[in-house]
Amino acid sequence: MGQCEAVWRELLPGQVYVVDDDASFRTAIERRLKKAGYEVATYSSAQHLLDRLPSEGVPGCILVGWGRDR
Repeated sequence: MGQCEAVWRELLPGQVYVVDDDASFRTAIERRLKKAGYEVATYSSAQHLLDRLPSEGVPGCILVGWGRDR
């Protein structure tokens, strides 16, 4: 790992929460984000995330799959 990459990884605080009903999409995004150095948690629905979201104010980002009903 290069010096620039090491510094970048130190600047990645918190957690990325991925919400999508497509399991294969969640897995693919999770793998990419983890490879980039992020901590990742995946959820199949927004309610599932809300039921388990930490309340202690941990910094993070939520990625939500948005699409049309099938």
